[in-house]
Amino acid sequence: MGFFAAICPSLPAPGNHDMHRFDSETVQSVSQQYRLQFALPRNGPSHIEALLEESYYVDYQGVRIISLDSNVYANDAYEQTNRDIISKAQTEWLETVLKNNPSRWTIVMHHHPIFSVGKDRDYAELRDILVPIYDRFEVDLVLQGHDHHYGRTHKISGGKIAPADQPGTVYAVSVSGPKMYSSNLKFAHLMAKTLGDKQMYQVITVSNRSLLYQAFSIDGALRDQFELKKMRGGNHNSWSSHF
Repeated sequence: MGFFAAICPSLPAPGNHDMHRFDSETVQSVSQQYRLQFALPRNGPSHIEALLEESYYVDYQGVRIISLDSNVYANDAYEQTNRDIISKAQTEWLETVLKNNPSRWTIVMHHHPIFSVGKDRDYAELRDILVPIYDRFEVDLVLQGHDHHYGRTHKISGGKIAPADQPGTVYAVSVSGPKMYSSNLKFAHLMAKTLGDKQMYQVITVSNRSLLYQAFSIDGALRDQFELKKMRGGNHNSWSSHF
């Protein structure tokens, strides 16, 4: 990260390459080096050491930003007994954090994607556990990586495209590095935009009534955008515009 760590706040979510292997076969937690790189909130599941500074949340200017360690749902190298215990603890913690959420907007971030757009991936366990929770608590946006491909869904509820005036969640997968994978068409029917072989970054602008998401390639070209607006008299989001 170099000097960027000293001038730009970072909220990381651990990925599969951040995991430490205590032996040659099983993953237990992030490596020690991961935690030494950041100063992160310690407000995750209090009794699970493996999720320290991996599961956490921050309330910032009307947005609750939640980090999850998706390895406990989607990483097959994770030791199974620990995986079951830690998965249950993180899921229960997530529900509590969403239930007691004072912020108007909610963004969740985790490494593995709910609806994969790259290679031949499909994390059914991750989807089965998290999507009903995202639907129930009306999470606005989920930010993901891992697929080395860009893809952004329509607003989704119950695994289907939601009407514009009904609550739903947008799922975005992005890639910033140069390594790219081929496309995965399994969830093409849910996608509003997919893009391959492009290094991308996003700018998200939030106000009390509106969340504007813009995705750029590294040449500065705007490649994708959408806007969510909160409905009057409630917290439901509505689909304002996209392309």
